[in-house]
Amino acid sequence: MTHATPTTPADAAPRAARRHRDLRILRVALVALLAATAMGAGASQAAGAAEGSDEAEVAAFVAEVEASLPEQMARDGVPGAAVALVVDGAVVWEAGFGRTELEGGRPVTPRTRFPAASMSKPLAAWAVARLVEDGEVALDDPLTAHVDRWVPPLPPEQRAHVTVERLLAHTAGLPWRYEGEPDWTAPPPPDRRLAGTGGTEAVRFAQAPGEGFRYANPGFDALELLVEERSGRPFPAFMAEEVLAPLDMGDSTFDWHEAADKDVVPGHTLEGSLVRFVDEPGPSPAAAGLVTTAADYARFLAASTGRGPTAAGAGVLTPETAAGLHTPRTPTAGLPHVLMADHAALGHFVDTLEDGRRGIGHGGEQGGWLAGSYLVPETGDGFVLLMNSRRGYRLMFEQLASWTAWGQLGEPTMSATFSTVLTGVQVATAATATMALALALRLGADLRAGRRLRPRGAGRWTARLGDAAFALALLALWWALARGIVVTFLPGLAGWLAASLHALVGVLLLAALLPRRTRIPAAAREEPPAA
Repeated sequence: MTHATPTTPADAAPRAARRHRDLRILRVALVALLAATAMGAGASQAAGAAEGSDEAEVAAFVAEVEASLPEQMARDGVPGAAVALVVDGAVVWEAGFGRTELEGGRPVTPRTRFPAASMSKPLAAWAVARLVEDGEVALDDPLTAHVDRWVPPLPPEQRAHVTVERLLAHTAGLPWRYEGEPDWTAPPPPDRRLAGTGGTEAVRFAQAPGEGFRYANPGFDALELLVEERSGRPFPAFMAEEVLAPLDMGDSTFDWHEAADKDVVPGHTLEGSLVRFVDEPGPSPAAAGLVTTAADYARFLAASTGRGPTAAGAGVLTPETAAGLHTPRTPTAGLPHVLMADHAALGHFVDTLEDGRRGIGHGGEQGGWLAGSYLVPETGDGFVLLMNSRRGYRLMFEQLASWTAWGQLGEPTMSATFSTVLTGVQVATAATATMALALALRLGADLRAGRRLRPRGAGRWTARLGDAAFALALLALWWALARGIVVTFLPGLAGWLAASLHALVGVLLLAALLPRRTRIPAAAREEPPAA
């Protein structure tokens, strides 16, 4: 069942179609190589709209989503989802699909609240930018110039290199996450998280500040601390008063206690287990603490453009500052981010599309929830998808590809990556299944014809060891690397690939155990003449 709230869009500016970039081709080649080792995810496309969107074209795209999304959710085991569409800088459609729980629950509506996870970071970047505009901080200021409650664990001469801008762009050198498992419910204050508390260790730098991109959730804890110390207010309160309220995001909050009192949709793990918001460790507010609706987040995307009823910044920031947050600062690096976007900006990820326009995206993943958003500021087009299951990566990228094709916005890096890897996983599944079947048939025929030795029989030991080593290497690659990626991004295909791969490994090991006999020339088999 779909619960939608349509509004009337303004005519969108003409959109030029684009083709693949050379850089994307290089990245796709890398992905194809990884896909051969059974890594993956997926994407699909739908018909696009002609230049100059109007109500009929929007209605056609809405009808396509209403037809395709429930089928994809059923295929992937995603109970519920909420969607919102931005056209020409205005939110023109919002809808809920499915239910809050796999078994029972209530219908998802446009006002159903979801954890946004890392999609919190772009809004946190707006808070820091607001302090910059107010003259409280500068982007090139060292964090230590404004924060007293935490000192970066670096030699004194290096601390000045941990700047506000580097924290926003993930180049300050901090690690992806904290070591250890948090045992708290409500998140502790940011200085306690950074110093180590509740089952987590004190954060340690993973590389020198300014050395390059390294995605870092603790970096946004440091920025949260910056906002608190410079504003004199708790971070959730600052966000509510200075960012969320002006953007008319009335169903959203960064306050864990407020969110816990509201009806946050339950999540579902990859295995389908139900998880509730209040039972999960509370995420760091600036890094991942936003609870929102698809409609509210779409209002933020609309305010991030220079089009529509509100100028970029929506009174929170000047248009120049809002646009500056989208300026690429450093190329992405490391998996998976190098395959998902071209550059990191300030709290955002950026693709440079073929005609020079920028695509701005961010995703979020937490416990049993998944979220994604994408925006092309120059055209004023945006798309938001929130889900209450970790099994939704494939449908998220399918819907993103469908939306960008409809709007002729160009293909985002993450969609190209996902499409290629999906094909790679499908090919890998078919290839391993075919090889396993062919080898099994040959082995069976040899055994019936007596062309196989007993396990301790003679044979070419180097060949036998090679077969066994290859089989075990495939098995190790699957369990050490590929399984986690395929199960996360393509849970529906993971079982098929695992079955075909394990069948191939089993046949290879059996062939190594029962080697093929060496043929004996016919002349050598003749009996010698009698004396």
